[in-house]
Amino acid sequence: QSPPKRNALGRTEMHRFLRAILTVFFALNEDWGARNPSTYTWDILDKSSSECTAVIFQSRTRDADLITFEEFTKQFDKIPWLELLDLDKWSDTLDSVNDINS
Repeated sequence: QSPPKRNALGRTEMHRFLRAILTVFFALNEDWGARNPSTYTWDILDKSSSECTAVIFQSRTRDADLITFEEFTKQFDKIPWLELLDLDKWSDTLDSVNDINS
Protein backbone atom coordinates (compact mmCIF):
# COMPACT_ATOMS: atom_id res chain seq x y z
CA GLN A 1 0.00 0.00 0.00
CA SER A 2 1.37 3.42 -0.96
CA PRO A 3 1.75 6.16 1.66
CA PRO A 4 -0.98 8.82 1.78
CA LYS A 5 -0.47 11.88 -0.43
CA ARG A 6 0.47 15.10 1.26
CA ASN A 7 -1.63 18.14 0.44
CA ALA A 8 -4.42 15.91 -0.82
CA LEU A 9 -8.10 15.88 0.02
CA GLY A 10 -10.54 13.00 0.19
CA ARG A 11 -14.17 13.34 -0.84
CA THR A 12 -15.33 14.49 2.60
CA GLU A 13 -12.56 17.08 2.90
CA MET A 14 -13.22 18.35 -0.65
CA HIS A 15 -16.92 18.67 0.14
CA ARG A 16 -16.12 20.71 3.25
CA PHE A 17 -13.55 22.82 1.38
CA LEU A 18 -16.00 23.70 -1.40
CA ARG A 19 -18.82 24.33 1.07
CA ALA A 20 -16.57 26.77 2.97
CA ILE A 21 -15.76 28.65 -0.22
CA LEU A 22 -19.40 28.82 -1.26
CA THR A 23 -20.33 29.98 2.24
CA VAL A 24 -17.99 32.95 1.85
CA PHE A 25 -19.47 33.82 -1.55
CA PHE A 26 -22.98 33.70 -0.12
CA ALA A 27 -21.95 35.69 2.98
CA LEU A 28 -20.64 38.47 0.74
CA ASN A 29 -24.03 38.77 -0.94
CA GLU A 30 -26.10 40.78 1.54
CA ASP A 31 -29.13 40.83 -0.75
CA TRP A 32 -29.30 37.02 -0.83
CA GLY A 33 -29.23 36.77 2.96
CA ALA A 34 -31.98 39.34 3.35
CA ARG A 35 -34.29 37.53 0.93
CA ASN A 36 -33.76 33.88 1.84
CA PRO A 37 -34.00 31.86 5.05
CA SER A 38 -30.75 30.42 6.32
CA THR A 39 -32.01 26.83 6.15
CA TYR A 40 -32.62 27.27 2.41
CA THR A 41 -29.13 28.73 1.98
CA TRP A 42 -27.49 25.86 3.89
CA ASP A 43 -29.40 23.34 1.76
CA ILE A 44 -28.13 25.01 -1.42
CA LEU A 45 -24.57 25.16 -0.11
CA ASP A 46 -24.59 21.51 0.92
CA LYS A 47 -26.18 20.24 -2.30
CA SER A 48 -23.94 22.37 -4.52
CA SER A 49 -20.74 21.32 -2.77
CA SER A 50 -21.83 17.66 -2.91
CA GLU A 51 -22.53 17.87 -6.64
CA CYS A 52 -19.24 19.67 -7.32
CA THR A 53 -17.32 17.09 -5.31
CA ALA A 54 -18.95 14.30 -7.33
CA VAL A 55 -17.98 16.01 -10.61
CA ILE A 56 -14.39 16.51 -9.45
CA PHE A 57 -13.94 12.89 -8.39
CA GLN A 58 -15.96 11.42 -11.29
CA SER A 59 -13.06 11.41 -13.73
CA ARG A 60 -10.49 10.08 -11.26
CA THR A 61 -9.00 6.72 -12.12
CA ARG A 62 -5.76 6.68 -10.13
CA ASP A 63 -5.98 7.30 -6.39
CA ALA A 64 -9.73 7.76 -6.78
CA ASP A 65 -10.16 8.58 -3.09
CA LEU A 66 -7.70 11.51 -2.97
CA ILE A 67 -6.98 14.59 -5.04
CA THR A 68 -4.08 17.00 -4.63
CA PHE A 69 -4.57 20.74 -4.90
CA GLU A 70 -2.54 20.71 -8.11
CA GLU A 71 -4.89 18.11 -9.60
CA PHE A 72 -7.84 20.08 -8.27
CA THR A 73 -6.81 23.21 -10.21
CA LYS A 74 -6.99 21.17 -13.40
CA GLN A 75 -10.70 20.62 -12.70
CA PHE A 76 -11.61 24.32 -12.96
CA ASP A 77 -13.02 23.87 -16.48
CA LYS A 78 -15.64 21.42 -15.16
CA ILE A 79 -17.15 23.85 -12.64
CA PRO A 80 -16.91 27.45 -13.91
CA TRP A 81 -17.12 29.29 -10.58
CA LEU A 82 -14.01 27.44 -9.39
CA GLU A 83 -11.98 29.77 -11.59
CA LEU A 84 -12.69 32.47 -9.00
CA LEU A 85 -10.14 30.65 -6.83
CA ASP A 86 -7.37 31.37 -9.36
CA LEU A 87 -5.76 34.50 -7.92
CA ASP A 88 -3.96 35.18 -11.19
CA LYS A 89 -7.34 36.13 -12.63
CA TRP A 90 -7.72 38.74 -9.88
CA SER A 91 -4.39 40.51 -10.47
CA ASP A 92 -5.85 43.34 -12.59
CA THR A 93 -8.63 43.92 -10.07
CA LEU A 94 -6.22 43.91 -7.14
CA ASP A 95 -3.89 46.31 -8.98
CA SER A 96 -6.82 48.66 -9.59
CA VAL A 97 -7.80 48.58 -5.91
CA ASN A 98 -4.19 49.29 -4.90
CA ASP A 99 -4.07 52.25 -7.33
CA ILE A 100 -7.29 53.67 -5.85
CA ASN A 101 -5.99 53.29 -2.29
CA SER A 102 -2.65 54.93 -3.10
